[in-house]
Amino acid sequence: MMYNNQVFGVIELASFRKFEDYKIKFIETISESIATAIRQIQTTVDARKLLKESQAKSQAIAEQEEKTRRDIEIIRSEISEISNKKDDFEQSLKAIKKAALYIEYDINGKIIDVNDSFINLLKINKENLIGRYQGSFNNKQTNIKEFNKVWRSLRKGEIKHINQFIDTVNGVILLKMVYVPVFNQKGKVYKVISISTTD
Repeated sequence: MMYNNQVFGVIELASFRKFEDYKIKFIETISESIATAIRQIQTTVDARKLLKESQAKSQAIAEQEEKTRRDIEIIRSEISEISNKKDDFEQSLKAIKKAALYIEYDINGKIIDVNDSFINLLKINKENLIGRYQGSFNNKQTNIKEFNKVWRSLRKGEIKHINQFIDTVNGVILLKMVYVPVFNQKGKVYKVISISTTD
């Protein structure tokens, strides 16, 4: 059985008499019809298989697109939440800077920023404060061992409460100070903020 020069099967026939030409022609015609039918069935089966595979791939793509869409929505939500928390933190920090004496230190205890309230208290230009060490305003000489001990603890992430007497143009003032380590995204302390109030 052949179709387009492709063999699809073999039919074996036996007879005690010689097959006449018209019978052979008839058998060839029938064989070709059967081969054509088999080819059509195979084509249909292949088409259905391809359609099924295509539908499965389409469904997989659709599911992946939906997952990607959900992931994007989650990321957008997290970014929005982080942005809101950042805004809240910045507003809170502004309020603290207005209400209290505020200083920022690097991890070695050097001043890197100070607010106007502290500047006005000491009557010193900001440029003369930046780079000075914590405790340099103390009315007593700074104990180096105690200084190092405090900053080792701060670098470990510990919060410290310290009462400190400082010299000002108006005399000695007691400051109640809290030192708070600030962590970066890797969980390491990269600076320390000090919030103080006068007694």
